[in-house]
Amino acid sequence: MLDNYTYWSLYGLGGTPGVTLSGASSFVGNYDDGLFFDSVGLVSLTKITADGNGDDGVYGETHLGNVLMACGSLTGNGGSGWYLKFWVPGTATLKGVFSYFNGDFDIADGGMVQFYRSCP
Repeated sequence: MLDNYTYWSLYGLGGTPGVTLSGASSFVGNYDDGLFFDSVGLVSLTKITADGNGDDGVYGETHLGNVLMACGSLTGNGGSGWYLKFWVPGTATLKGVFSYFNGDFDIADGGMVQFYRSCP
């Protein structure tokens, strides 16, 4: 779980902290969500594998930012491959992210999505 929103809202921290994962990260075979994040600012996830989880592969909320996912595999999950909630209108950019054979549709609640087939 990656959560910078709770501390930001409780302690009145300034700025818009974000979440960045680079390099290979694996969130596979979890009982619930593979990766959960709750961020104030921009979220950047690169080389994420979130396969075979009990609920969503990636579930995330952003309060003031956009989401970039690049080079990801989000397959065979019980829920969505990805579920993104935007508290203000935002954009999810997915580059080379594959989401197949999941139990539910992929969702961008409150935002728009841009898809690019190739991985940068």
